[in-house]
Amino acid sequence: MRGKVSCIVIVALAAALSVQAGGDYQVYTITSDALGEERSVAVYLPEGYAPIGGQGFPVIYYFAGDGSTFNTTAAVDQLDAHISEGVIDPVIVVEPDSHWMPYPDVSTDRFPTFNMNSPAANQYRDWLVEDLIPWVDSTFNTIADRSHRYAVGHCLGAYGVWRMAMEQHDLFSSLSSMQGSFEWAWLASLVSGVRAEARASETPPYQYFPENGFATRGVHAVSRILLPNSEVPRGYDFPLDPDGNLDNEVWQKLLLQDIGTIVQNEWHPDFSVDLFMSVGEDDQQVGGDAEGLAVVLDDLGIPYVFRTYPGGHDYDGATAVSEHFLVQATFHDPINAVVDVSPRVADPRVYPQLLRVAVELPGDLDVTDIDCTTLTLIDIDGTRLDCPIGCTQTCEISDLNGNGRDDLSVWLPCGRVARAAVDAGAKAGDSIELTIRGELDDGRFFAAADTVTLGSAPNPVAVD
Repeated sequence: MRGKVSCIVIVALAAALSVQAGGDYQVYTITSDALGEERSVAVYLPEGYAPIGGQGFPVIYYFAGDGSTFNTTAAVDQLDAHISEGVIDPVIVVEPDSHWMPYPDVSTDRFPTFNMNSPAANQYRDWLVEDLIPWVDSTFNTIADRSHRYAVGHCLGAYGVWRMAMEQHDLFSSLSSMQGSFEWAWLASLVSGVRAEARASETPPYQYFPENGFATRGVHAVSRILLPNSEVPRGYDFPLDPDGNLDNEVWQKLLLQDIGTIVQNEWHPDFSVDLFMSVGEDDQQVGGDAEGLAVVLDDLGIPYVFRTYPGGHDYDGATAVSEHFLVQATFHDPINAVVDVSPRVADPRVYPQLLRVAVELPGDLDVTDIDCTTLTLIDIDGTRLDCPIGCTQTCEISDLNGNGRDDLSVWLPCGRVARAAVDAGAKAGDSIELTIRGELDDGRFFAAADTVTLGSAPNPVAVD
């Protein structure tokens, strides 16, 4: 572990050396060897957290856009309530400082680092990979592996974490974004602001001094991170020439760093990660970014979940977190449903060649709030399906097991399940665990698993 914890943190940790009743949110300061400076890290420890013992806790890393933070009353209270009621499993949330102040002598403006290393800025990828994650795993009782490490990003925070995960496949097992900014075409408006600030402050040839204004500082900050170039005097390329014209070569270089292009360049068949994007129906800022990335994922045959909701872009990040973080969290740490699959033998030769999937929800949740169109078989024996299998959209509500709680039943095509099980390595007579995922009408995710036996069909892969 390279990062070193401050004395203040030791005092805070000492107070947590017992099983925790109620979630706790603390801000820590650690020294980053990669950056040569101190960085702040906010950590949420759930109710029931214990510093030692048990199997440990999964971790959600939250990467903020401008002005957003997980620590809003609504987000913390929602997560606390779901964990204390046993609706979801306890999870740790870590929010690192993923911004920087490039011109402290001119302004206190802070801009996203995009989790990138750059010789024209600093080693922000190394800070996260070599300092932060090892510090979290050595300081807290985590399950310290990729399978239990998840990431959520808001706006430009989504760009940084999705790019980091696509370029370093060993970090996170699932990624999600709310109002994610994945493309760079939007920067054109900021470049126009740079030109206007230069005309108001200088005469040609323009130097684009950082003190000209916020837009100029913003484009310098982006360029220093994404466009380092040791062969030019600045040490990085800039998208405007000294006459105020767009430098098309530099601009195209920037556009090639869209997340869609990164995915095309970095994806390979052995890389498996769960992907979820959500964006407002009227989001004029980044709505097209998610749609464009969805097209790339479709072309590559990469499964993902894409949802829209009423409204536009929340420039107030606190609003975005308050209203949408719980949905993001349940994608990674889903509501604990119960599922019963029948018949207990999945044999596509036996009529009616359908498996009944009966779902029951915990606590006060009502199965009438399930969106039947989202119920999907996503996993067999721990192996994510490249092509998840959707359930029939015909829903039946009953008390199938007679326990006094309603359940909702849908059906899976037995032949497709058998085929997927064989593709996953199962043989006739094997027990196979089927994991079903679905969503409530408000967007929250739930999941449950049940075990059946793969029938003795002589060639189940040929039956549909």
